[in-house]
Amino acid sequence: RSPDGPNETHEIHIAQLPPATADTVRKLLRGFPHAFRTVGGKGSKKKKSAPTAGAAGCLDPASRALLWALRQELSTCAEALPAVLLAADWSDPEQVAEAQQLLHAWAPAPAVVALQLLDWQYPDPRVRAHAVQRLQHALDDEGLRRYVLQLAQCLKWEPFHDSALARFLLRRALMAPANIGHVLFWHLQAEMHVDAVRERNGVLLERERQ
Repeated sequence: RSPDGPNETHEIHIAQLPPATADTVRKLLRGFPHAFRTVGGKGSKKKKSAPTAGAAGCLDPASRALLWALRQELSTCAEALPAVLLAADWSDPEQVAEAQQLLHAWAPAPAVVALQLLDWQYPDPRVRAHAVQRLQHALDDEGLRRYVLQLAQCLKWEPFHDSALARFLLRRALMAPANIGHVLFWHLQAEMHVDAVRERNGVLLERERQ
């Protein structure tokens, strides 16, 4: 299995739940697919698949309640983390604290799951920092190169210019300028005409040049 591929053992963990509950959980998690898109320029001989960021859909109150109630049982299922975090009530300080604690107890998320946690639906800085930490552990330079486009887009959801994701990308770009830095530079430069991201991209481009 690829280090950034889906964890195929998650069904084993879900199967340990009561049958009716397991069926419901399977249906809910299918709403959080590891969506893949084709990347590569027109005419390229070989195109690769890379996951897009983001969890699909919104959870209804009953689904949120069920997933949150099963948070401990699902902690061995890496792919369930995005759904369980969305099930938490982020306006409740106690649930926020517990959700942040779950990050440390959860089965290590592969890159395809960590990428989902950098979507706009996950604004909590600790959740996003956890996702970046998992990417750091899961991806070598060649693996990271596949995701630079998606990660550059995820920068838009960061509340501040300085973030764990921005520091991660800049650090890896400086460590591998030909493999990562060049790709990141052109992704950021390509959107300098967009008012919403011009200032942030300009700051990152300036830091990359230093």
